[in-house]
Amino acid sequence: MALVATYFFGGSLFYGINEKKRFIADFQAEALHLFADSLENLSPMQQYQALAFLVKGYYAKDWAQTKADYDHHQQKQVYYFSIEFLPGRLLASNLLNLGIKDTVEAGLKQLDIDIPDLYAQEGDPGLGNGGLGRLASAFLDSMAADGMAGNGNGIRYQYGLFKQRFVDGYQVELPDDWLRDPYVWETRKENRAVIVRFGGSVYLTPCDNGGLEPVYQDTDDVLAVPYDIAMVGHHNHMVNTMRLWSAEPVPGHAHSLAEKSRINAITQILYPDDSDTAGQELRLRQEYFFTSAGIQSIITHYRRFHQDLHLLPNFVAIHINDTHPAMAVLELMRVLLDDGGLSWEEAWQITVQTLSYTNHTLMAEALETWPEEMFARLMPRLYQIAQEVDHRFRQTYTPRFGGELIQRCAPIADGYLRMAYLAVIGSHAVNGVAKIHSELLKSSVLKDLYTIFPERFNNKTNGITPRRWVQVANPELSELIDSAIDTGWRSDPSLLVPLAAHLHDEKFLKALHTAKKSQ
Repeated sequence: MALVATYFFGGSLFYGINEKKRFIADFQAEALHLFADSLENLSPMQQYQALAFLVKGYYAKDWAQTKADYDHHQQKQVYYFSIEFLPGRLLASNLLNLGIKDTVEAGLKQLDIDIPDLYAQEGDPGLGNGGLGRLASAFLDSMAADGMAGNGNGIRYQYGLFKQRFVDGYQVELPDDWLRDPYVWETRKENRAVIVRFGGSVYLTPCDNGGLEPVYQDTDDVLAVPYDIAMVGHHNHMVNTMRLWSAEPVPGHAHSLAEKSRINAITQILYPDDSDTAGQELRLRQEYFFTSAGIQSIITHYRRFHQDLHLLPNFVAIHINDTHPAMAVLELMRVLLDDGGLSWEEAWQITVQTLSYTNHTLMAEALETWPEEMFARLMPRLYQIAQEVDHRFRQTYTPRFGGELIQRCAPIADGYLRMAYLAVIGSHAVNGVAKIHSELLKSSVLKDLYTIFPERFNNKTNGITPRRWVQVANPELSELIDSAIDTGWRSDPSLLVPLAAHLHDEKFLKALHTAKKSQ
């Protein structure tokens, strides 16, 4: 029998007409394994869970191999820090990227399973709210598809922002309890947990090498536990990782119910109300929590293979998506100074070479700031480092640009830490999200810093992932495009350009309209 097609399922070859048969057998076995029952006796949600766990198993070997290959070849890795991610529902996307969507759907059809209803069982992960999170997820998707070693770093929120319902004609906001059912796509990595320290006091004491060693007292420690989610590359056997952190009490420590509740609140909800001091402190704790956990994790992984921290920028790139992770500037400095024993000058050079920053707002009043008193109380060591960053910035650039300009863009002024300015000062590259946005950054909201660091500013225009928004969202439209310009566009969006030749093709336009209306 001739080979009709070849697919890779977690390293196993599926040939021709046997691939559907093999999938059905695997699906039935997974259902039995999970629920001790046959597929036909399961609810649609249980059928979805069985399928999702099966698909997760299909890419597991590639996921492990991708990480092993990055380590073996010491490939430079990008870490994308964002307080939001909006990956959306992953089942159909993962099937598409693995190249098995048609096969699986054919098997489901043979099993008489309602395919749209099965897909509808998957909930949207409550990890973001809008463009900020979608941009972050689009970058993760693109990096995996392009074979780039890219990782996400964020928060595993227990609840999303909220759900809207209309009850008796009134809009009602309900909690987005997206983790009520087990989230199939995540993998808890308790062996990679780190401790994040809040509060207490820190004083510096001289050490043998002539530097200063911080001594912490009465800190409020929180365990950061990572949950990893696979970002499956498109037909390339590469699987990257989005790492989300959950706040938990430190094992072995005595915690009151109030303390446990305070720890739990850190990762309980996306964007808690910050209209009062308590809400502002919670937001600040959230931001430091995932930033510190991510930086510590990165440095721990790096030091498994390298002893020389001076080489960090050769192997690590950390990107700050908006100002929420801007404390990465201070936290990386803390780790390099306190744990790595580097001098200030060495640590600062490494930090600037490692970090980059995306700005998302043109309104000066919307740029994130934190009261000095609050910041110093919650992160005393970071505040000490922020003061030194501010002092050295003023000392270095005031003679060249004058005190008035430096006062306008210094990281600390008028009783506040100004996070956007800190992010620019501590990064080697700064971008907006559209050409006009990037130009306005230079001429308005970040004009003073552009005057000082013109070489750092560039543009990265927002894009979309055509796999999700065309191939998954509208298969009929995708097939129509295939019929017009072949299938190359599915992997290379630049190959959509010849579609312009059909701009006045009435037959094609009518089919296009029908395909768009079908969704």
